[in-house]
Amino acid sequence: MKKNTPLLSSVVFGVFYFLLTAGAHFSRSILELFIFLMLFLPGLTFPFSTFAFSSMSFRYHEIRIVLFIILSVADYYAMVWLYSGEGYYSFLPAAAGFLGALLYHLAAKLLLNAPGALWKIFVTALLSGAAFLPYVFSQSNLLLLGMALLLWTVINGWLINASRKLP
Repeated sequence: MKKNTPLLSSVVFGVFYFLLTAGAHFSRSILELFIFLMLFLPGLTFPFSTFAFSSMSFRYHEIRIVLFIILSVADYYAMVWLYSGEGYYSFLPAAAGFLGALLYHLAAKLLLNAPGALWKIFVTALLSGAAFLPYVFSQSNLLLLGMALLLWTVINGWLINASRKLP
């Protein structure tokens, strides 16, 4: 079970984000909760739920972990900013999905020495961007945004899960 923890965590949080987004589609009060939680939650939950910092099979310094978490949150905020330009350029959510995944996994590789080939990181980033295409083509349907968040979270959790080396 420990071997699949990143993937399981990704599925759980992905379903949570999907349900939250679906609820925001139907209810104004849930929309307000959605807006509030999406300000900070994904940038923090993804690194903590997918990287078991205490059981990693390599040596690292605590400052690298802190820097990685800060970069994860900064990456998330940068992609939200990029995503917010969708009113001007409709493809920006897909670009944000691609760049967010790419930067996140490159930071993990560089700072935490996370396993995983660069080509797998790039393919994961492409799939992460593609997860937002139905939302882009639907012209901002919240249900499809929820599905995109679910897919992005599971795709990226899968890469971490598949790349982990446990004793």
